[in-house]
Amino acid sequence: MFVIAGSACFVVISLVITYDGLSSHSFGLWALLFSIVGPIGVIVFGFFGVLGVRMMGRPALVVDDQGIWDNTSGLSIGFIPWEQALGFRPVSFTTAGVTNDYIAVIWADAQWPWDHMGWRARWMNRVNQKAAGVPTGPISADLLRVTGEQAALVLLAQRRTRCPELPEAPGMPSTQGVGLEL
Repeated sequence: MFVIAGSACFVVISLVITYDGLSSHSFGLWALLFSIVGPIGVIVFGFFGVLGVRMMGRPALVVDDQGIWDNTSGLSIGFIPWEQALGFRPVSFTTAGVTNDYIAVIWADAQWPWDHMGWRARWMNRVNQKAAGVPTGPISADLLRVTGEQAALVLLAQRRTRCPELPEAPGMPSTQGVGLEL
């Protein structure tokens, strides 16, 4: 809810800045700057507002016998079947001074997430991979009540419990004694 309210406030501020720039009778640097920065603010903050509304009505993460329903961030691809997730590992990335806690999915087929994500998620994944090396389709632990490391172990334990017959990525840690709830 905070993201939506904040985005709405900044869209309004950006509209005011745009209006000031366009209605100015001078053609100075400030008028030009306001005419450029204002619309950019409307687009950027509007995008995050729409993303916030889109994610508001759903649980962030659902785990069932078929796989994982991931709605934790704009990078989420949605449904991840157990057959595609060979393992999980915690990763953290710092961008613009903010550290984000993610769970990287080790994919059975590296092309599968790209084929199953929407255009917004595809665009955001490309941008984040180029800017910070974020893995494809990560699960954000920032919304969860546990750390990325704990969440990765719980998801691995869930996969092992629900689908013990499936192959696993080499080097996955033991989940002995790990609870099955996030």
